[in-house]
Amino acid sequence: MPSAATSSSRKGKKPSKPELDDQAKEILTEADAMKLGGAIKVVEGIKKCSLLVLLALGVGSKAGVVLSEVTDPTALGLARLEYAKELQGADERLEKLAGSGAEMKKESLGVILRWLVNIAILATQARSGGSSTSSSSTPGTSYVTVQSEEDRGFSLNTYSAEDIKDAKGSLIKISNLRLKSHLLASMAVFKRVAYWIKMDGSVPSPDRVKLSSFRVADTDSYFMLLRRLLYTIAVVSAAMTVQTGTRDDGAGLKKRWGVLWCNPDVVIDLIDEIDEVRDTITDAQMGVIANLIYLSL
Repeated sequence: MPSAATSSSRKGKKPSKPELDDQAKEILTEADAMKLGGAIKVVEGIKKCSLLVLLALGVGSKAGVVLSEVTDPTALGLARLEYAKELQGADERLEKLAGSGAEMKKESLGVILRWLVNIAILATQARSGGSSTSSSSTPGTSYVTVQSEEDRGFSLNTYSAEDIKDAKGSLIKISNLRLKSHLLASMAVFKRVAYWIKMDGSVPSPDRVKLSSFRVADTDSYFMLLRRLLYTIAVVSAAMTVQTGTRDDGAGLKKRWGVLWCNPDVVIDLIDEIDEVRDTITDAQMGVIANLIYLSL
């Protein structure tokens, strides 16, 4: 049940972050969830965040349900949703992760849910030394992928949240493309995409990294999956140039930046063009288009 300290501190709308030990800092950074720190501090009634705190998230919530102890997928999804709402209530900044307005508050919940799944998987991995990774989360469904030996072999494990942050900064400079976290893949998928782009110089085959790997919510449309795929590719390849003589009919040429491996302007234009017609076709038809585009990259 919530402690007295927790109840009294819930009134704060912009709480400061707790002290983090090394493991907690690494997990929250890898999960791209450092923004949850203040809310976790309030809801859990803690001063210092550790691996044990992250493994027992929910114990300080109103319901007192420890998320890691819920085994039924539907119940877990609902418990995570209630916990995410409580985190939003503890820190008003978490209501604007996807922008401002009532609809954005709902979308921001999806961002928090994804972070909670990433934290759960990474914390469990840190405790057991396992290698399971999460790709997404929703109110009713948890999408958890256990990496195969082949997946681990084709993952660039040195690719980090700091690399993503730097790349997002480059995209702002190159094309004024500002990407929110909910528009990007999970860290595990990022590492797999990064392997093929950085080590092989190619977009991964759909057989290697399935389009469904980019799913975050069970309501995600094929358009969202395709958009998340393209933005993830743009981030991983940000500012990468191609060798002189490589023919791309000028698509990669960007003034002051040279010939880019992936021109963000082309990504933006492609997404805009598809967005113009997506209301006139079914999601199944969009799925065919999305898979064909992925295959042709």
